[in-house]
Parts: sequence; structure tokens; C-alpha cells
Amino acid sequence: MIYRILSVKLLLLALFICTCTHNPSGPDQKETYAGTFNYTVFIPSMPQDSLRIVIEITDRAMMEDSLCFALPPVYADNPLLDETGNNVHNIIVYDSSGNTIGHTIDSMQIGPKKNGILTFEDIHAPVTVEYTVTFNYIDSAFMPPPYIGENTGYCAGHYLFAIPLASRELAHIWRDRRDISLDYVLGNAIHLRGDGPDNVEYSNAYELLFSTFALGGEELIWGTWGGQEFGIVSLSSEISLTASFVVSIENTVATLLSDITGSFMPLNHPLTAMLGVVEGGGIEGYHAFAVMRPDPDDTLGVFNMVLTHEILHSWIGVRVGDWEDPWFKEGITNYLGFLITKRNNYCSREYLESVLLKDLSDSPDVQDYALSDPSNRIWLFTGPDSRTELVYVKGAQVAMLLDRRLRRGPAGVSLDEIIGAFVAACDGRAFYRSEWVEFMESSAGSAVDDIFAEYVDKPGAIPDSVLQENYLWLGNHGAFGDFVLAKKRPCGDALADIVKW
Repeated sequence: MIYRILSVKLLLLALFICTCTHNPSGPDQKETYAGTFNYTVFIPSMPQDSLRIVIEITDRAMMEDSLCFALPPVYADNPLLDETGNNVHNIIVYDSSGNTIGHTIDSMQIGPKKNGILTFEDIHAPVTVEYTVTFNYIDSAFMPPPYIGENTGYCAGHYLFAIPLASRELAHIWRDRRDISLDYVLGNAIHLRGDGPDNVEYSNAYELLFSTFALGGEELIWGTWGGQEFGIVSLSSEISLTASFVVSIENTVATLLSDITGSFMPLNHPLTAMLGVVEGGGIEGYHAFAVMRPDPDDTLGVFNMVLTHEILHSWIGVRVGDWEDPWFKEGITNYLGFLITKRNNYCSREYLESVLLKDLSDSPDVQDYALSDPSNRIWLFTGPDSRTELVYVKGAQVAMLLDRRLRRGPAGVSLDEIIGAFVAACDGRAFYRSEWVEFMESSAGSAVDDIFAEYVDKPGAIPDSVLQENYLWLGNHGAFGDFVLAKKRPCGDALADIVKW
């Protein structure tokens, strides 16, 4: 089994090299190099005293007469909190001699909201931009407001960082290549979790926006499993878990991480899961992510699936992603989260089926929009139409169809094996649909273009008969763990043929 896994990885990586060394074949192919930017975060004390950000621009490769920065908060897939006032203060721009450079602040529509735009005239690097940040947000049931309290703190990068802006199009945040480093300068007794304190490097501004830190908190578990260093930290004094329950969580993490790293190479940095930040679900991040608290009475395995989902985001969607198909980030991750969690018996059959077999014929977003509609990225959670069922549920169902097609191909490889190899080689950049479709087809020896044409590029629900056929085939071939299929009857409900998991 170990030999087969290694052979599959080597085969897929070799296929990737052959497939993806050419230039992307999608529109807007050019990736712009936009210079070197060194960010430093100063956190002198808790509670928040003067949260200060310093950006040193040491190299510029842009030809414009002026340089623009989008001021935080910057939209990055998940919805932003409502602001009660300005969050950025005391902006200063100066050159290497300490001379102040004049600047202006305007606004521009970026994604679903208006951003403050800092502009200063063209000068020779190095240049330094400095500002302070406060957190003025209304609490939200979905997105937790950033904070620095008496003993703990939490913040994601899109609330902290001004980012260089080449266009109002969100794609450029991801596609424009930058050399970005991030350092933290901390006051005495401040314990930073999540982001590394010294010279963390990012390939683009999108990754920087998903840098997330926790301050303080109680370490519940910490260890290395499957070659990946990982920990869970509680930031809330209201969370009380028994020692035996924490041990059970640690055993779950050990199994799930070992499975994940069987297809996805371990990261070169630790991952930290934070409890006490969100009440339900989770929020992805580059080094750290938020996840709901575990419930000892959870029989469905919701916490386990959400934990797996957010861990997978560290590879899928945050570090790499597909701009043409915005469902890739959440749809693929949602399916693989269920796949990996269920085959290790850490979520229930009922929970799995609630997504993979859900009837979406009455869902307005599914009926009105295609999965590949570019507006899904902007309006996933915000705006008049929620696209969550379309992106998360139909996206997972399409991923299930792809998984079956790939497993039936001559190579017999699964979707998680192929995606794991693909994103490893794409680390730090966005790709186009043509790249990962070509990779899947060449890896598995099976065409998948019909699935995209029928279920990704057209609105509408996937027929129930198609969902059941693919689900039962995958289950009967061991994709979801224990799955025994009784002798098929000539007619009747296909799901009734399931006897036992």
C-alpha cells in the first residue's frame, strides 16, 4: 500500500511537469511581477495599544506613474464585517532619507464593497508606508470581529494589511506575483500563534490577506502527524473540555492528518486551529484557521468534517486556486472533506448523504447560476442572492462525479490523489481550468469535459438518478469506507440497496 501511494505520487508529479510547464491557456494569461514588499506588524501590548503596520517597498517592477494600495479591510472571498468607522489611521509615506511623500486617499469599488485607496506619486524604491489600525466592526453571526483583548487576540490579514493594487479586479490580487515577507514585533509576554514571527514569505497578496494570527490562548493539543505539525488552541475561557475528550480529538486529528498527507505533501510550516472564534463552521487561513468548538454529543461528526475541510483549505484555495471556476475552492474542498472524514469513520452516513444526495431542484441559486459564473466568487455570502448551496453543495456533487470518473480510468486514481499532486506543483499561484482539467484527464486517462459542460457551465440541479448512481458506485468501491451494497433489485429506490456502512 505504501509503495502504491509513492508510485501514484511520483506518476502524478511527472504528469504535472509534462502538462503544466507551458503558459496558461486561459484569458488574461500574463502574471505581472509587482515588486518586493516587506510587512512588519508591531503589537506592543494587550489590550490593543497601538497596532502599527510598516510596509517597506524595496523593489518596484510596475511602470505606472503612481503606486496604489487598497486599505484594509480588503474583500477576500468571505464576507467582510460592517464597519462602524474608519479603521486605518496616521498614514505616513516616506523615502529612504525620511522625507515625507505626499499621498491621497480615495475610494474604489473592489468586489462587493468600496475600499479606501492610498495613492502616492512615483518615486524610486525604497519607500516606507506606515499606519495604525483599530478594529471598529459590528459583530456578525458568520464572521468574527478581529480583536486584541486582555489575554487573547484574533485577526485575519484582510483586516490588517494594505496591499498593492494594480486593478480593481479581484483576480489581480491573486494573479499578480509579488515577493512578500511578514514579520511580527511583539511586546513582552505576548504569545503569537498561527503566523510565524520571523520573515514568513508569500507569493501574492491573496495569501497575505489570509495570514491569520492568534494571541495567547490555551494549547489543547500539539504534535506532528503524517509529517505535518498541527495544534488546536482555545481562545475562550468558556470552552471546557474533559481530558478524555481532548485525547479523543487528538486521536481523530492524528488519523485525519495522516490520511490527508497521504495525498497532500506536508506544509513547511505548522497549522493552528483556533477554538472560540466562531460559533459554527470555520474560516480558512494560511497558517491558522478558526473552527467551531467540538461537541461531545455530536453524532453526525460535524466538527470532524469542518476541521478536515479547513485543514484542506491550507492547500486548496488559499495557497492555490482557480479564478475561472470559483467553486473549486469550496466545492472540491467540501467533497474531499466529507470523503476523507467518512472513510475514516469520523462522520456519519446521514451527514454525507445530506450533501452528496441533496435535491437542489428548488434552490434559487442553483437554478439561476452556473457553477462557473464568475460572480459566485464575489457574491458567495454577500448581496441579494446567497450562492452557498450552489458552490458548496452542487460543487461537492460535481466533485463526486469527477471522483468516480477518475477512479474508473485506466490509472485508477482518486480525486484527492490528483488534486494533491496538482496543487503541490502549483503552490503559490492561481491556475486556469484548462490546466487542472488537462492534468486530471492525462493522469486518469479519462475525459471529464462532459461533466464540466453539463453540470459546471449550465445552471440547474444534477438529476437524482445521476447522483445516486455515482454515489453508490463510489460507496461500493470503498471510497467512503465501510459500504456494503446488497444485490441490486431491478427497480426501486437505489438508496434502499444500501445495507450497512
